[in-house]
Amino acid sequence: LEHVSVAGDSSFDLSIVLPISNPPAYDFTTRIRARDGTVGVAGFPAPITALNGTVNVSRDSLSSESLFAEFLGSSVDFSLSRLPETDGSHSVVLTGTGSTTADALQAELGVPFDGVISGDTEYKAILRFPNMRSSAPGPLQIFVSSDLFGFQADLPVPLDKSDDEALPMTATIEFPERDVITTTGSLSGEVNWTGRFMNTPEGWSFDRGVIAVGEYPRQADVRGLHIHGQLNELNLHEWLAQGWRGNQDSGLGERIRRIDVAADSLYAIGQKFTDQRIVVNRSAQDWVIQLAGPEAEGSIVVPYEFTAGRPIMLEMDRLIMSGYDGFEGDRSAAPIDPRGLPSISVRAADFSLGERHFGSLAVDFDHTARGLEAENLATRHDSFAIEGT
Repeated sequence: LEHVSVAGDSSFDLSIVLPISNPPAYDFTTRIRARDGTVGVAGFPAPITALNGTVNVSRDSLSSESLFAEFLGSSVDFSLSRLPETDGSHSVVLTGTGSTTADALQAELGVPFDGVISGDTEYKAILRFPNMRSSAPGPLQIFVSSDLFGFQADLPVPLDKSDDEALPMTATIEFPERDVITTTGSLSGEVNWTGRFMNTPEGWSFDRGVIAVGEYPRQADVRGLHIHGQLNELNLHEWLAQGWRGNQDSGLGERIRRIDVAADSLYAIGQKFTDQRIVVNRSAQDWVIQLAGPEAEGSIVVPYEFTAGRPIMLEMDRLIMSGYDGFEGDRSAAPIDPRGLPSISVRAADFSLGERHFGSLAVDFDHTARGLEAENLATRHDSFAIEGT
């Protein structure tokens, strides 16, 4: 119980049998009745409250009767039992079944759903307590599983979900050592993750982790969030629009260290790019993006803060913009105000619009009070050149 704190009132009955002629054959039975107790786990912000029920403990057994509580905004039923293996890594199991809502998860755990996740769903949680009498005691473990039926996710592919769709989710939380919490999990076997949290003088904080799509997570050798995988579809406009829905304060962008994904179809700036690889790294002041594919090859530098006076810079070996008639963008998000964009500098050795091949392209869009103005626009081809503003 090193990571567990308990508060509240209880009463108990205790019976002890101690044979005088054979003391090692003692036995005892105690019946503990909890009244509005509270249980907290170190590093986990949501406590179990209003715990009521009965726990029966003897020398060789452990059980519970009518054990229930409040957790994540709803009632949950618990059962307590002892594992049969005496020298196993774990000795006691607490199993809970209940339901929760997206609003409760945001309020209790601080998860920044901000309206993109809604509804309610049922779950099952299993807590396995270490067997300190074992030669190799295991860590405190928490297993959570749910089909997420009833949750709706208004997110782009591959995290979109309707409330009448089942999406199996499993997660494991472990306490391997003091001041460290680790987690692993999976969404339907397609989106997998690992994470590590550490207790610092400022409190618990995210240290490092990996989100992998369509493959198993690689090891995170440095701090921050690493994202990699294989995607059938990636709509950049829709993902960026999440930031315009009020999610800027979620802190997710600040935690991302590297992105390395391959997409069969990449939708961006009104275009559809095929067989595209996108690698994103953090620098001191900018996102550094590397693109590789038949239509887009090169690098893009995007400043973290558009108001910092640093431009967006594109240095492209190839930029073929064929257009996409099916592009609609995210109609639920407000249009981006061009007055809020920084200056943009574009250099492309091979630039095309549809079937129109312009050769090289050099253009600078200067930031003005009215929006963006194109200065020194120039293309160069073997047979013609264009200059203008």
